[in-house]
Amino acid sequence: MVNNKKGFLKIVEATIAILIIIGVLLVVVSNRQQKKSQDLTDNLFPILEEMARNQSLRAEVFQYNTSNGYTEAKNSLVLRNIDAFVGTRIKNKAYNHTVRICNLVNCPLQPYPNDAKGDIFAAERVISTNLDETNFSPRKVKIFLW
Repeated sequence: MVNNKKGFLKIVEATIAILIIIGVLLVVVSNRQQKKSQDLTDNLFPILEEMARNQSLRAEVFQYNTSNGYTEAKNSLVLRNIDAFVGTRIKNKAYNHTVRICNLVNCPLQPYPNDAKGDIFAAERVISTNLDETNFSPRKVKIFLW
């Protein structure tokens, strides 16, 4: 009888060990899947909020002209400055990003990035002028992250 009890205890111990290993594997796999499906849009809203509160960046946004008859060099300089600001705020340098400034109606991602693998996350914020200014022309700033 003593030998039968030792055999039974070894089977119970092995079963408990297997259950512990399976539990650890399930926890690791579920954490990995949560990281893959992380919504990166939440990382973009604080950047847009900071941009809206910074007076010099607001001025940069309003220097950008959305009409067709404007010099591309001036718009390119504004976009480079805003893009550099956003680049310093994105913590994970493995992600690519682009910034668009446009009117309130339509703000597409053009050209579409060929190196984008997976989802492209976007966040936008409307930045408007002060009430005391005569020219009310709000702009939409949109950040794309992939």
